[in-house]
Amino acid sequence: SNMMEWIFETIDFFKKNNHIQLVIRTHPAEVNSDRVSKQKVKDEIIEKYGKLPNNIIVIGSEDPLSTYVFAKICDQLIIYATKMGMEFTPKGIHVICAGESYIRNKGITNDPKSKKEYFELLEKIPFKEQVNNLIIERAKRYAYHFFFRRSIAIEALTSSKSNWPPFTIKPNVINILAENKDKSLKQICDSIINDKPFIYTDENYV
Repeated sequence: SNMMEWIFETIDFFKKNNHIQLVIRTHPAEVNSDRVSKQKVKDEIIEKYGKLPNNIIVIGSEDPLSTYVFAKICDQLIIYATKMGMEFTPKGIHVICAGESYIRNKGITNDPKSKKEYFELLEKIPFKEQVNNLIIERAKRYAYHFFFRRSIAIEALTSSKSNWPPFTIKPNVINILAENKDKSLKQICDSIINDKPFIYTDENYV
């Protein structure tokens, strides 16, 4: 029903299956974002379990360890809602998606639809078969679509780390739009006016 239930029941599974190792990497944004989390995953785990068995390791959000470097040595990634599944499936790494991540139901990751299906997948760890090339190709195409077509960079905005929201609109935005100096913003306006999908098409990069 929620992320903490997923984490607790996953821990319970690995406590019973100590021949495989579970490393939980809590999200750095818990402490590094402009809105620090009031509920921290590591604190919740410690409160519930106290000492964990040796095959279960929790890396706190304050730890500077790169999640990307660490993930490269893992046999299997289990995610809830992070974009990491989108970034590692193209590299041929198996991903189980337990929550409503962007990559779910795209024919790329293992997407259990029930607790029963989820734990059946965990029973198969480590997966013996490699991610096939067709899935890797599909994953690359979806990552490109998400990062370069659905994520639209707007020239009329400037970043602002000291305020919320973390951006400001340039004062000459009307002139920028009128003079067609921001193709992304123009496409967004066209999508609103003409009820079209918000997709930044490739020809705008030329």
